[in-house]
Amino acid sequence: MKINKIILVILLCISVTSYAQVGINTTDPTSTLDVNGTIRVRSMTVDEQANPRYVVGSDVNGNLINLELGDNLYIDGNVIRQRTYQIIGDIEPVDDSEADDLNLVIWPGGTNSDRSVIKIPSNSGNLTITGIDVSGAGSPLLADGKTFYIMAVSGNIRFRSEDSNSSQENQFLLSGGTTLIIGQYEMVQVMYDASLGAGTPGRWVIMSRN
Repeated sequence: MKINKIILVILLCISVTSYAQVGINTTDPTSTLDVNGTIRVRSMTVDEQANPRYVVGSDVNGNLINLELGDNLYIDGNVIRQRTYQIIGDIEPVDDSEADDLNLVIWPGGTNSDRSVIKIPSNSGNLTITGIDVSGAGSPLLADGKTFYIMAVSGNIRFRSEDSNSSQENQFLLSGGTTLIIGQYEMVQVMYDASLGAGTPGRWVIMSRN
């Protein structure tokens, strides 16, 4: 019986130790290891054979978390590098010769959300685009600053300024209300500007043409 009591005490100690929270400079730890102060590592070595997968950061409460790298960054050995090439996406071919409120699946959760170039094919060859859908962003304000290239792959693409066939917040705003045409395999860079002025809804503007 005495042996059984000893074993029970040992098991209880192991259980408490397994779930203990250790605090440094704090008597009320909230994590397995809770440090109230700075952390210093006196010796760091570079392991050329290591294959790191994550970068460590912290949240607003100081908890260490793994950070995912976007598609434009990658880890090469122990070095974070930036990709110097564009990430290409595309959509299903547009059936008609005109696309209103065109959905490019570029917003969070969409297949092209992290793509820097969107190739737009058209079954009719030449295509007119009157607007790009921003509803997937949640609101025009949340779409502010979204930038990417549009590439014509089947024929010319014509962008019409402030065309009422698309919702106002999805329209293009071109200088002087002009129409912009890019040829097959040409690209144009567009950006959504949600703050064009008091009372003016957000619009897509042309940044550059390649």
